[in-house]
Amino acid sequence: RMPFSSACSACRKAEVREYGKVELTHDGTSLLFDGIEPTSICWMSHGVEVERLSPGFRAIAHTAGCAYAAIENAERKLYGVQFHPEVLR
Repeated sequence: RMPFSSACSACRKAEVREYGKVELTHDGTSLLFDGIEPTSICWMSHGVEVERLSPGFRAIAHTAGCAYAAIENAERKLYGVQFHPEVLR
């Protein structure tokens, strides 16, 4: 079981809105993506984005239009995603 958290401390209107199937790339260092190919297709639906991360968090995945598509605070075992992991196709 993995806890999820919304760790956004500052959001802004996204310069690039993403909607639909988007290529996601993770850095391979987080348990959140254990066993998942480094590049996959995910479902995005957003018009805002994280401007800066809360202390202790780091980016672990991105898309062409979203620098913080997934984040983690490994010490506290907290994770956040911008995409919709429940959409498989």
